[in-house]
Amino acid sequence: IPPVVETGTRLQFESAIDKNIRDILVNLGLFEIITYSLLSRKTLDLARSSGGNVISIKNPLSSEQEVMRPTLIVGMLNSMRWNINRKMKNLRLFELGKAYFKEADNLFAEKKYIAIGVAGQLYDGWAAHPRAITLFDLKGILETLFSQMGIDSFSVKEAHSDTFSFAACAYIEVGADTVGVMGQIEPKVLDDFDIKETVYVAEIDCARLIKYISLEKRFRESPKFPSVIRDISIVADKNILSADIISLIKETAGGILKDTELVDRYGGGQIPEGKIGFTYRLEYQDSKRTLEDKDIQGVHSRIISALENNLGARLR
Repeated sequence: IPPVVETGTRLQFESAIDKNIRDILVNLGLFEIITYSLLSRKTLDLARSSGGNVISIKNPLSSEQEVMRPTLIVGMLNSMRWNINRKMKNLRLFELGKAYFKEADNLFAEKKYIAIGVAGQLYDGWAAHPRAITLFDLKGILETLFSQMGIDSFSVKEAHSDTFSFAACAYIEVGADTVGVMGQIEPKVLDDFDIKETVYVAEIDCARLIKYISLEKRFRESPKFPSVIRDISIVADKNILSADIISLIKETAGGILKDTELVDRYGGGQIPEGKIGFTYRLEYQDSKRTLEDKDIQGVHSRIISALENNLGARLR
């Protein structure tokens, strides 16, 4: 009898990507949900997601199955409500599934999306007090997901959507493509869904994202020299985008700037009308030596000057 030799199976590229996405998000503490592809038109209207491209069912079995979902956000909000009503308020959920659209000439199409929803409080270690989750926590999840999928960077650009709050909504851009949207769900939408908590959601188009994904394993040498953290707090015109500020900071700083992060956006009484306050955390590091104060101060001063001269910002 010839020996039977087991051979490994290789996943198709898209299947491997789906598995990686699920593994990464689960490792980040998120729980996967699976929601219905059929919705009531009323529910779709509550999410402000109705449009001319919605596919209607000719003979629906019930009023809850009138249309095919054009977005995963409605299912995410329904899941949020179900859990919150059962006293589970600290939620980290995701869904990887398809949405359906009507195109020109009565043709139909389907697209795969990732939806991520977060709400409630976050515990930053056993010794820290719980704090309310924010849009930046959702952005952090996306940063980790993209990084582990081989996407080194992405940017956000101001967006407006009836589903999201006017003051907290942004397009997600990778390379030359807008791959998704993220933001705080509009409070009126939450009221209509009977959700009493603040909810943040991101939805990403997998078809647009896939060309930037690399599953090749990459290794990076651990840094030999310590990094230095400095904060910059500025006041700028409210029409200036944070993405433009970060871009200018990176352009001015040069090679020793390892990372730039927006940690606070403030528009309270201490900020003049028509202005907005930003605080950025800058991490400096050199791979060949330990940075001295004079090295950092020179770069830091150039950044402040560039922000003042190019964007009219001033230190807060």
